[in-house]
Amino acid sequence: MKKIIVSLIFFTTVSLAQGSWIEQISGVSVSLNSAVSSNWLNHAWVCGNNGTVLRTVNLGTNWINVSGNGIPANINLDVISASQTNSAGAFVCGVKNDTAIVYRTSNNGANWNVVFRQFNGRINGIKIGYQYGFLCGNPVGGRWSVWKSTNDGLTWDSAGLYIQQNNSESGWKNSFAYTTDNIFFGTNNNRMYISTNGGVNWTYKTFSNLQSITAMSFSSYSPGIYNGYIAGPGRIFFTSNSGSTWVSDSLMPGSGNVNGIINQPLPVDLLGYYNLFITRGDNKINFLSTTSGNWQLSYTAPSGNYNHLSNGMPFDYFAVRDNGGISYCGCHIIGIVQTENGIPLDYGLSQNYPNPFNPVTNISFSIPLLRGVTAEGGRGVFVKLIIYDLLGREVTSLVNQQMQPGSYNVDWDASNYPSGVYLYKIEAGDFVESKKMILLK
Repeated sequence: MKKIIVSLIFFTTVSLAQGSWIEQISGVSVSLNSAVSSNWLNHAWVCGNNGTVLRTVNLGTNWINVSGNGIPANINLDVISASQTNSAGAFVCGVKNDTAIVYRTSNNGANWNVVFRQFNGRINGIKIGYQYGFLCGNPVGGRWSVWKSTNDGLTWDSAGLYIQQNNSESGWKNSFAYTTDNIFFGTNNNRMYISTNGGVNWTYKTFSNLQSITAMSFSSYSPGIYNGYIAGPGRIFFTSNSGSTWVSDSLMPGSGNVNGIINQPLPVDLLGYYNLFITRGDNKINFLSTTSGNWQLSYTAPSGNYNHLSNGMPFDYFAVRDNGGISYCGCHIIGIVQTENGIPLDYGLSQNYPNPFNPVTNISFSIPLLRGVTAEGGRGVFVKLIIYDLLGREVTSLVNQQMQPGSYNVDWDASNYPSGVYLYKIEAGDFVESKKMILLK
């Protein structure tokens, strides 16, 4: 399948394949409290009560129980994160005997080692980027517990990360986000704390009509630049301009705190379109439609209530419940949003997204206006965009036609092709460029 969309036609549309939520077999009946879709394709992790940790390498077709192995059975695990540098790495956080503990594995849960302890603490969120990572917990001794790691979570340091507690405020588990250099966490005191430079400086945003910020989801494309959602009882706020302005939607279905929120990654949230799922502590997952702007019921679980929604690798999501239930959705965007107005100054071929991918990926390229020719009279060039295997054999042709100046997107649906490394090459006039991409099924 291929679709070419021209940015010069400023009426391109977006549609979302909402997908179907499917029940999976977890093999446990304890409360599952947190889920993460790994940066590694098809991988995900889940944690819960009684020291429970589960992992999958096939999108939940099979869940492997990797509990124990250093994690005691008498600890309830609240949050989980996956390593971005090691497909076998993960971190889980819980509280045992009034002490917050973080466990780390680098071998798929065969062994778990303690890398952090804090008396009277509780960790609400943890995320490891490429070597660097942050964890955030409730205040201890009047100071918010914010810690940084520079060695893939082996050690943690709070130096220079001082944030004073305001009155008796505290946080919420999973109400935490870290992407690029942007760090966010919510409180029960109208406030969201924000750093846009890796924890060097902190500010806060107060939402007077949102007493508690219980869930959030952010995307970032460069330091200090972000789009995202925060939510609490009865309201969702959205920003598409790095927090300069916030839009409120108070018409959410259900009642109670939002404990899970998923916003779609590129390209949708880049321009501020409302594509998201939420859970509110009951057995329902609700969806906000881009096209209609209305909430609709997406799924009702057969039993149990939802505790969290994963928000990671696009577009595979997991929702976990208080009875060991796990629901999965492969929810994919189809179509493309309007790209930036204007005509490119140079030829360009972008890296496909996502990469690795399975089975659909998107490739962007640009055709500039030839010198001395107006946009209205641009004659364009003949463009070829071809996929090759590593032996140089042509796999398929995505573009083979005369094209006018503009920015374009084309999808490649590789459902019928085997996993592996592929090359894609563009020829446009005198411009020739090629890049690699990975199909991982």
